Amino acid sequence: MNRVKVFIDNSNVYKSLSEQHIVDPNWIKQYDPLFLAKILAGSRELVGVNFYCTNPPPILKKTNPKAFALQESYYSRIANLDKVIVHFGTLTMNDGQYFEKNLDTQMAVDIMEGAFLNHYDTLILVSSDGDFESSVRKVKDIGKRVEILFFKDNVSQNLKKVSDLNKRARRSYFRQL
Repeated sequence: MNRVKVFIDNSNVYKSLSEQHIVDPNWIKQYDPLFLAKILAGSRELVGVNFYCTNPPPILKKTNPKAFALQESYYSRIANLDKVIVHFGTLTMNDGQYFEKNLDTQMAVDIMEGAFLNHYDTLILVSSDGDFESSVRKVKDIGKRVEILFFKDNVSQNLKKVSDLNKRARRSYFRQL
């Protein structure tokens, strides 16, 4: 049996999609994570999709209410997709800038918990963040397969080395939600 669980680091993905969009405007940023996960799983059984993000900054509600509403609506639509669980990190402000907190930690814990509880056989990580290298190593140590979806010119080489399969993101993987 090959049960696949997809973990999406949306902040990392959004940044990469934004960079791709500058070069090629056909790349979209508000993508359908379930569509992406189904493409990555292929004929294997997709058991779930964990989508990690942060709510829009509260100041955006005042400065750009339309953008705030769009982002809230986007996350709401994702939460209603079959097999998708949305996890929110915390936004904190320091010196006038917002920073994500607890998102990578939450994701790493969920990756390892799912592996130890045998919720999946194959982990597909949609992130280029090298901070997940330790989690990936541990998941592999207990016999799970690990695949990484990365974007051109944006991937941790150490993460690529420890995974079983590295797949470069294609525009066709991302459909508007």
